[in-house]
Amino acid sequence: MVSKIIIVDQYHIFDKNEVNKILAMAQQVLDINGSYEIELYVIDDPQMKIINYRYRGINQSTDVLSFALKDLKKNKKDKFVLPDKFQNKLGQIFISYDKIIQQSSANGISPEKEALTLLVHGVLHLFGLDHKNSTEEKQMKKFEKQILN
Repeated sequence: MVSKIIIVDQYHIFDKNEVNKILAMAQQVLDINGSYEIELYVIDDPQMKIINYRYRGINQSTDVLSFALKDLKKNKKDKFVLPDKFQNKLGQIFISYDKIIQQSSANGISPEKEALTLLVHGVLHLFGLDHKNSTEEKQMKKFEKQILN
């Protein structure tokens, strides 16, 4: 179970209890044990564009970005080791409030539902899933559906 979620949300789109339920369900569906700390930031499109350009070289906003700290441990060539106090930090998720509003309207769902959908997508990335090909994308969509239902 995720033991700690830090939510920085000036728009008040996320309910902490709902977020905790989603995170617990994600760990159950993915069969992941242990406790982790996740940081969740809800930002605007201009901020998202800056982050997306800085870390991905893409000069436009996006709906969700995830930065997994555990990726640092996978690279055996990397001499960087997380200090003990950071060993349980899973990573950071950034979600664009502007995209939540745009996409919820386009999809005919509430902004809160869209926000949770983007959160799940980000969490799956933190747990190591990706969608670089159609097989991975189908797997991610399957997990997203299981977690949200």
